[in-house]
Amino acid sequence: MLWMHRVAVFVAVLATSCSSALAQGAAIGLVPGGSRITIENASTRLVLSPDGGIESLALHDGRELLAQADARLMRLRIAGKWHNSSSLAVSRDADAYRLLVGFDGIQVTAKAIITPHPTYFEIRCEGLQGDGCEEVEQWIFANVPVNVRANIGTWLNVAWDDEVAMALVALDEKTSATGSPLLRATSLRKLGIEGGSAALIASPRTAVLDIIQQVEKEHGLPCPTLGGQWAKTSPEARKSWMITGLTAALEPAAFQPERVFRVAQSLGVQYVVISLNWWNTSLGSYALNLKNFPEGVASLKGVADRAHARGLKLGIHVMTRSITKNDALVTPRPDPRLLTEGEVTLAAPIDAAVQEVPTIESPADFGTASGYWAYRGTDVLIDEEIIRYQALNTQSPFALTQCIRGAYGTKAAAHAAGAKVRHITERYGWYVASPELAEEIGQKLAQLIDDAGLDMVCFDGADVTADPETQHYGGHKVALGIHRHVHRDVLIISNGSSHYGWHLMARGGEEDAMARGFQGWVDHRTVHAWGAYHRQNLLPQDFSWVGIFGHTPTMAAARPDDMELLCARSLGYDAAIGWGLAACFGGPSTVAVFEKNGRREELSRLIRTYEKLRIEDYFTADVRRPLQELGTHWRLVPPGGDNARYRMVPARYLRSPILRPSVPELAGWSIRNDLGEQPLRVRIEALPALAPYGSPQNVALADFDRLAFTPLANDSAKLNFEKTDEVHPQAGTVVRLRCDGPGPQANFPARLAGHGQSAWAQLTASYPTPLDLRRHRAVGLWVNGDGQGEVLNVQLQVSPQSYLHFYLPIDFTGWKYCELGEPEGDRVMDYFHYEKFALHDLPLDRFNAVTLMLLNPPAGKQVDLRLGRIEALQELGGELVKPEIQVGNQSLHLPVNLLPEQYLETGDPWESRDPDLCRIFDADGNELKRIKLGPSLSLESGPVSLRLDAEGSPTARAKVTLLLEGTADGRKAPTIRSESK
Repeated sequence: MLWMHRVAVFVAVLATSCSSALAQGAAIGLVPGGSRITIENASTRLVLSPDGGIESLALHDGRELLAQADARLMRLRIAGKWHNSSSLAVSRDADAYRLLVGFDGIQVTAKAIITPHPTYFEIRCEGLQGDGCEEVEQWIFANVPVNVRANIGTWLNVAWDDEVAMALVALDEKTSATGSPLLRATSLRKLGIEGGSAALIASPRTAVLDIIQQVEKEHGLPCPTLGGQWAKTSPEARKSWMITGLTAALEPAAFQPERVFRVAQSLGVQYVVISLNWWNTSLGSYALNLKNFPEGVASLKGVADRAHARGLKLGIHVMTRSITKNDALVTPRPDPRLLTEGEVTLAAPIDAAVQEVPTIESPADFGTASGYWAYRGTDVLIDEEIIRYQALNTQSPFALTQCIRGAYGTKAAAHAAGAKVRHITERYGWYVASPELAEEIGQKLAQLIDDAGLDMVCFDGADVTADPETQHYGGHKVALGIHRHVHRDVLIISNGSSHYGWHLMARGGEEDAMARGFQGWVDHRTVHAWGAYHRQNLLPQDFSWVGIFGHTPTMAAARPDDMELLCARSLGYDAAIGWGLAACFGGPSTVAVFEKNGRREELSRLIRTYEKLRIEDYFTADVRRPLQELGTHWRLVPPGGDNARYRMVPARYLRSPILRPSVPELAGWSIRNDLGEQPLRVRIEALPALAPYGSPQNVALADFDRLAFTPLANDSAKLNFEKTDEVHPQAGTVVRLRCDGPGPQANFPARLAGHGQSAWAQLTASYPTPLDLRRHRAVGLWVNGDGQGEVLNVQLQVSPQSYLHFYLPIDFTGWKYCELGEPEGDRVMDYFHYEKFALHDLPLDRFNAVTLMLLNPPAGKQVDLRLGRIEALQELGGELVKPEIQVGNQSLHLPVNLLPEQYLETGDPWESRDPDLCRIFDADGNELKRIKLGPSLSLESGPVSLRLDAEGSPTARAKVTLLLEGTADGRKAPTIRSESK
């Protein structure tokens, strides 16, 4: 057989130390001579060179997969310095090849075994020998740079394209397998330097998952099943889910099982997950919340039984490795297996009352802040007492000071000199379980799952990293404890895990859901960043959490086009959706909020239909593939007319700028219709009128006479910010901002990573007292522009994790008054990769700082701007009376009056599809009225100029969105006329 192991030639030139060590360590014959060795299996040829390198890794069809011909097979780290493999001796032992590897500059040699299997190579560490072997800190025993770069999966350690896949999969928990496309497998001294193992896979892309499943079975790796089928390919892994609050008690009524299950089934989901704090009261021991489940496990099981009776499955939301400070693992006696990082020694005995803890060593490496965003913590463990310090003396005499003794219900006690003062690892304000404790937590959760009849676990907080070097060993332990001890099928998902933890997951897991800029976040982040991460790691995709948000002063309630964007992507990628009706960082999204949305039935019907068609594989791959494309919109058209089937047609949502019907230069806009002539369908949203700039009711956001701004810039920007002698007649004192744009070597990103990365140039000032902007959501400012296209970004901060963005492109020269009519949403993703703190709901009554950022600075040119006072403009209310859309010489008269935040839609695209129907909604989506219009206008193809007119307030404002629709297979979607109600 082709895969039978053949040696082409043998390494002849070896270091003396290697050849003698080999002779001492083996009583088997050497492979006969030559200059290199070839090892093969059914699909792949691996060629090793006598100087300790990998010469080739190629498929039998001739495709070379190695990125460099002289790659070093192994590397050792001693005292922080790396040593590359430099010599290699090989002997044959039955079906295995024994390697003795020498390294440059040291006397250490490494012993390993390569065993070819039909579909992969098994690489196993036997040990290290020679002078200095006990000093080795890290052993990279497989170091394979590959040239496959189309898709890089860092979780699984895989690289693949449409034809081939390569993976280096650890065969034990302690081996770290990372680095793709430089596939590496590593052993660490702190976890045990010997015994590491990995499987090197090179195969056709279509075969790689089958091979990984085979590896799992042959080497005892986790290989969970659902319904008797490997979890990752089980139909269960495709099903969508919903996270929610839920109670078995009488209150709150909106979260009782029947109401929650009714919502779940209306959305077409199969799994319902109970959010944290609804089913539990702490993390770690996970004590049941008896307020919501009065009879404990029996109540939870009763809810699960009711779910099963409805054809649903029930799960729980769990934080990975996290332990809250009220948990039984902390109080009254802390578990000794709480993870700690760093320790010092008590310098003198202390009694149970002193508030200063003297130490022999400096505590400089201890955390200085605690809380959700602090990430280090200020708690230490001495014997069985937790002490919380509030300050550190990091210069002699060393001490922890202003201490709170017996913190979190532990017992204050006396401690002897020499006692260890261990800093407790803290992430997000919670403690972290050691790997041993984490697996025990998983075992106890498995018992709960069995006793209550649960079906799913959603792991959150997988980014809780203590020691990054050993995260691969601890990150999956809770899930592993569940897997090893549970006695029923459990669908496990996570927002990340260790390499070994990949095997435990049925599919990818959740990401935070944002509310403002919903469509931009979903498309860029949920689908094409987070979803891409799942795809690259060969996991079934999970687009979650996605909120169905309610209306607040900073965001609109969910509408059909919001949901359809996500549903179309789900259909295109065959991805499950996790609906976030609890635990949404982005804003209010709960069962109660959903039930308040007046369009909930419309939304449910749309979501449910998409889910049904996806699970049924209704559409072909050719139809689904275009649905994946970033930035595209689609509409599901039901059967009707000559079409007996559902069809997907392209859609466009062309948004106008904010319009002022009474100001001619602000009432018109232009679009390009590339989807063909069609009936005019529009959405018109009324906005509150604004006080004029300079009005005494406005709030100064940046008064350069009163605020002191701190500049921050890239060194190459040469930022100059100064107050000038100029006084603008409307805007008062003028400041000048000048800086150089990035040069050709600056390599400055077009989009910033997100919060925390400084702009090319920026200015920040704090307010002496917080600003209340509840009735001041728009910004007005005077700017003297240089016309070079940079963007002025005004950021208003509530906290370091909450702020509003406004953007002003400087595409003009000279002085100009600019009105930024509302906080930005979708465009945030144009300038930032991951700026979730600018996209969630936030209070408007406590802004404490302002930042002026310069985005997209012109390369190689100097920016020169002058600014006057920046104001938040007061909202005055007002109606949009009888709006009228003019298209060329046609007009669409709409006999309605809209209050601010009410909106209308014509054409009813998601329900009756009647082009003559107009529906009017309030801000929560409740339908206020529907009217029958005259014959609809026709929107021609190509460039189109439009204008909005209205009666009523001369300061009325509005936004208009054109709802365009294309065709499928050259056929127009049917229109259905219905009688008005």
